[in-house]
Amino acid sequence: MAQTVSFPVGGMSCAACATRLEKVLNRQPGVQATVNFATARVQAEVDDPATALPAMATAIDRAGFTTTRESVDLSVTGMSCAACAARVEKILNRLPLTQASVNFATGRAHVTFVPGVSGPETFITRIEKAGFGAAPVDDAAPRPNPHTLRMQAWREERNQFVLTLLLALPFGAQMLAMLGGMGFMLPGWVQAALATVVQFYCARHLYPRAWKAVRGGLPTWMCWWCWEQASPIFSVWPFWSCACPSRCISRAALPSSRSSHWAASWRAARAIKPRRGWKAC
Repeated sequence: MAQTVSFPVGGMSCAACATRLEKVLNRQPGVQATVNFATARVQAEVDDPATALPAMATAIDRAGFTTTRESVDLSVTGMSCAACAARVEKILNRLPLTQASVNFATGRAHVTFVPGVSGPETFITRIEKAGFGAAPVDDAAPRPNPHTLRMQAWREERNQFVLTLLLALPFGAQMLAMLGGMGFMLPGWVQAALATVVQFYCARHLYPRAWKAVRGGLPTWMCWWCWEQASPIFSVWPFWSCACPSRCISRAALPSSRSSHWAASWRAARAIKPRRGWKAC
């Protein structure tokens, strides 16, 4: 489906220049363009903007004209490492006629673009879709102290870590007791309650960012972490679905010393064979 774009062009001194440029653009495959000398703009219908727009920009430059470009600075939040900055930069550079550079240290993105082809709203939408936050930088507004912002974020993460550590201490005590030969075991409902708070409250900020990253087509470490949290489902489901695991799961499906947790859980899930008349153990 054809898409209509409109962007400014510089270097035209008369109507003949507009006519010549129009002929040059219409020679490009999948492009139907009209050039208005009075407004110094090109309006074109392109079949594939990703390939047609760079070709049009090259043709304009070769014909002796220029594409008017603007730049904007964006404040990007949610980046945790240099790989996040590289990912945001890659997302922005995928847009046609757009050149972006992202600085992780300052948390800013400098984007050069052609007005009418893309704009700050498009950049912000793409960045938010990838799981980050973005907003235009207002130089006139007073800038907050970066150290204060870092300290505030550090305090929030510290509080979450302390809460997670306190909730995980009973599990650590249980494991140490098992190593010492003691039969101490927390009730199942207590373990479920503690794990639920850790998963869905302490780690609640990871799930939306992971989902946006997957939807954007560029998964990060948070996606793998969230996927790993689903492993207990594969382990519990076979025993939950069958009242007597020893009768429903074959010995071949039980985990061996060399098999991984995922592989063993998957074999156990596939080996379930419900039987009629089985009784609970």
